Amino acid sequence: MIYNFFSFLLYIIIFITSIFNKKIKAVEKELEKIKNFEKGIELYKKQNFKESKIIFEKINDEQSKIYIERIN
Repeated sequence: MIYNFFSFLLYIIIFITSIFNKKIKAVEKELEKIKNFEKGIELYKKQNFKESKIIFEKINDEQSKIYIERIN
């Protein structure tokens, strides 16, 4: 009986840990996207349009599409 309780408790801990890991990965991905967007803006301001366009195309969100349209 105690074994079943600890097995269940372990299962719950693993389940919660996996949820947090997914959230952490999503946050890390979003931070990387922001970092790349800032780099694209920096290149755009320096009129390095070719390189900034490459970065914006990789991000592929609404804000990046605005800059891609401006470059084209």
